[in-house]
Amino acid sequence: VLAAVLAGAAYYYMSSRSAVLKPANKGLTASVNVQASILDVYDYLSTPDFRTEWHFGAVEINGPAIDHSAITGEVFSEVLHVNGKEHSVDWSVADRQIPSSASS
Repeated sequence: VLAAVLAGAAYYYMSSRSAVLKPANKGLTASVNVQASILDVYDYLSTPDFRTEWHFGAVEINGPAIDHSAITGEVFSEVLHVNGKEHSVDWSVADRQIPSSASS
């Protein structure tokens, strides 16, 4: 999961703004080289307000605390446009584990 999330950070943290996209069985796969500390990437990817920058289809994020790295117990909603339809997803942070390395 962390690898997929790290790929999403490309638009914010990679030095050149290009990603290699290749078809997968379902969806897209992106491969990027992220030039940032693992904690900076984690903070960026776990801050709900930034999801529209890296989460495919995300167009709007709402919630009482979306401007910082989400902590256990916080909730937010995400509006997605997928296949021409609008979907709303409610998220609740059940667990939070800050990585100590890119492989954790």
